[in-house]
Amino acid sequence: MKKTLEQIIKELETFSTNHKQINDFGFGDISNISTKDHNFPMMWVQPTPSVIGKMIELNLDIYIIDLLKQDRSNLLSIMSDTLLIGNDIISEYFDSEDDFEFVVEETAVDATPFEGEFDDFTAGFLFNIQVQIAHDYSKCEVPN
Repeated sequence: MKKTLEQIIKELETFSTNHKQINDFGFGDISNISTKDHNFPMMWVQPTPSVIGKMIELNLDIYIIDLLKQDRSNLLSIMSDTLLIGNDIISEYFDSEDDFEFVVEETAVDATPFEGEFDDFTAGFLFNIQVQIAHDYSKCEVPN
């Protein structure tokens, strides 16, 4: 059985729950984030255009977000911590198809810092991750 988008998102949510620095998880369009409704630092996953070929190349934007003090005095700390959290995600799923039935393409991970994207002072890193899933052009398998 091949992994579905839902199963991969749930796996990322489990990762975020078990990670000692991540306090919240969300999924969907990034415009749905409200800093008043979440605990930080948080991980937010948004699917982006993907490709189905010999492999299913599922592209995900993974935001690691923390609250920025208004005077920006914790910006460097946030940038450092969120970059390390993103590296933990990549390390967890790198070359891991035997454990998870999918793999993160480690040569294609872009990490982009951001500041002040939402309804409050925030900062962090955006990771563009490509998840590769085996695909054999067979008919749909009903997931468990």
